[in-house]
Amino acid sequence: MSLLANNPATNAWLLSVAPMMDWTDRHCRYFHRLLSPNARLYTEMVTSPALIHGDHERLLGFDRLEHPLALQIGGSDPHELAEAARIGEQFGYDEINLNVGCPSDRVQSGRFGACLMREPLLVADCFDAMRDAVSVPVTVKCRLGVDDQDEYADLQHFIETVSARGCKVFAVHARKAWLKGLSPKENRDVPPLNYERVYQLKRDFQRLRSSSTAASSAWQMCRIICSTLMASCSAVWRITSRIDWLSSNRCSTGRLCRCGRK
Repeated sequence: MSLLANNPATNAWLLSVAPMMDWTDRHCRYFHRLLSPNARLYTEMVTSPALIHGDHERLLGFDRLEHPLALQIGGSDPHELAEAARIGEQFGYDEINLNVGCPSDRVQSGRFGACLMREPLLVADCFDAMRDAVSVPVTVKCRLGVDDQDEYADLQHFIETVSARGCKVFAVHARKAWLKGLSPKENRDVPPLNYERVYQLKRDFQRLRSSSTAASSAWQMCRIICSTLMASCSAVWRITSRIDWLSSNRCSTGRLCRCGRK
């Protein structure tokens, strides 16, 4: 994940490692933490029913050295998601992230993941319930769209609807999801990346914040994050080292310096 706004308030998301099923377990995350002490790490997606009824230590256990660490939850029932978010906060997670990007058939059958891009009002209700249940940040991970829902206006409407409830951070996987005919693996490669659409979203966010009073409260603290950073281990080490240096040398003015002010 890479940040599209150079703002001191968003330093917490300056560099993030995206959640990946069957990869970002506690062992993988510990390795990532060795590469970078400041990158924000994400768990694999865990469904809200599993969190409520399952083995909490097995599903949620982590090493304290993994902080800052976010828990990603999948679901579409606001009450279940609120309870799952509470459990995650009690376990010590620094952020709760709602998955609105997973394209798998199993996830679709449970009415969550990327198919929720078609239901922005439901996502907004889910966010509302989760935000009211916890004191840590609640964020949303989404795609550019799904199947034939490929107009920029659809993505903009989704972000507007959810941010109107107070969502401050969106992680946008810069490709849409094909829910008909492509596997989750193919959905990571076949739909083309479209960073320009995310950049356009960021540009429109700046315009709406500065020119529309009605939209200002909805967009004021909304952060657009673009995900999917692919690099070799050596490149990741170089990138994370640079990001850590940038984070540690940014003072309260938001500028890079060595004055020591935080």
